[in-house]
Amino acid sequence: MNAISAAGSKNANLRVSHLGVLRKMFADGGVPHEEQRTLMRLIDKMDKVGEEAVRTELEKYGEGFACKVLDLVALSGGAETLDRAEALSGAKDAISKLRQIAKYLEACGVNPTFDFSVARGLDYYTGMVFEIYNSALGAENQVCGGGTYALAELFGGQPVSSTGFAIGFDRILVALEKEKTLPAPQRGCVFVIPIDERRIAKAMEVVAKLRASGIKADVDLMRRGLKSLKYADAVGASKALIIGDEIEQGKITVKDMKTGEQAQADEDKVVEFVSGASGKQEEYI
Repeated sequence: MNAISAAGSKNANLRVSHLGVLRKMFADGGVPHEEQRTLMRLIDKMDKVGEEAVRTELEKYGEGFACKVLDLVALSGGAETLDRAEALSGAKDAISKLRQIAKYLEACGVNPTFDFSVARGLDYYTGMVFEIYNSALGAENQVCGGGTYALAELFGGQPVSSTGFAIGFDRILVALEKEKTLPAPQRGCVFVIPIDERRIAKAMEVVAKLRASGIKADVDLMRRGLKSLKYADAVGASKALIIGDEIEQGKITVKDMKTGEQAQADEDKVVEFVSGASGKQEEYI
């Protein structure tokens, strides 16, 4: 949550639950293990299939059972909802863990929503689960999800309790655009442009040299020549290195993408020139 907020998002909401709560209710209601998995997936998709479809499946184990489960998954709020969830489910251990999570999140400055409709719908989840939503995205508004799970044994490994998540970077970027908080691109990379196909090999050699020196660099392989300057500007390059005919004299043209100024650097000193380690540009003109 803090990372998403630090990116500029102002409408992110963390929703937390524990699968032990629903599983305790299912076990007490006499739901077979295989059917528990089916019901868990159905509850996870309730916003799409509708409450009546979920009720129909739950009522196979009694109307009272169905009403109780639906009352639970309708619960959503702060830590105060945990008492009601415990009264409905009897899942003392799972609720105790959620109370501990609430305490830790509060210490981190995060205010979660405890939402017992969060079920994740995947069999390998074992306990705490969470999802992060951004209201700026409309209906398809989930940007992150995860929880505790057991996966290693599914691939032949020893049982290992794990916690992880998946995050939708593209969804977060869309949300930041809608919130108008998307940060401006920061210039930093160096874009190397061969003016024609004859210079591609040399351009790749220069890029390799820059990267080996720890400088973020890329090269135009689309044979666009000087038209690549527009692309270099679009991707936020700080400098463009143009590999033209002057490379025959051991020179590379360096364009500052912010000021538009150009200078020539010696090929064997281009790393120092780009990094600014050797002083003023005039030394290379």
